[in-house]
Amino acid sequence: MVFFSGSPRLSNEIGRVRCYISLVHLCCLPCLIVLLLKDYAPRYLLPLSGFALIMVFFVLRERGNRLQSGLLGALIVLGMASSVSFKDHRFENGSSKQLKRVIRQLESKETFHVFCQGAMLQWQLMFYSEERLVARYYYNTDRYPSYVQQVNAALEDPAQTVALVGPYTPNLPRNAPNLTTYGVEYYSYLYPSKRDLENARFRFE
Repeated sequence: MVFFSGSPRLSNEIGRVRCYISLVHLCCLPCLIVLLLKDYAPRYLLPLSGFALIMVFFVLRERGNRLQSGLLGALIVLGMASSVSFKDHRFENGSSKQLKRVIRQLESKETFHVFCQGAMLQWQLMFYSEERLVARYYYNTDRYPSYVQQVNAALEDPAQTVALVGPYTPNLPRNAPNLTTYGVEYYSYLYPSKRDLENARFRFE
């Protein structure tokens, strides 16, 4: 099946135009993301890798097979190095056993809304509690906005108890009221004020 038929020169020009369009996307979209989103992370730019691959394809087609082989070999080496570097990576600061201990302690205090000082910790607490606990991270936006809204509402409700939970650090105040440590893995702090949370970098607007 023939998708395009024309002179080689015209075909090359079309290839260059495609390459330039991909380059424009790569340059402009990150700028738009930075300008339009207050809370962004570098991973939000990952979809742009598709445009980068398109651009690289057309550039390599112009350069020849030797460059293609060299780039492919470099990508394979980088992929292997990346895989090896992640072999000991863990998303948990501690064990699931300690996390369940944190959950039991919070539930014993009738505390079901949590501010988390850990991007993955918020999801782990909800997972291991079977969503009896609702948690949020620093940012006022997240994958599921309802969780953020529920935790914020609990903070404003005098009938609700909220907690601040995070990885254990040696500089935590000793014998502070409402502070519980769980080995050297986690801590929980009951009844944090909004000012306490803002000082801990939580955002509400």
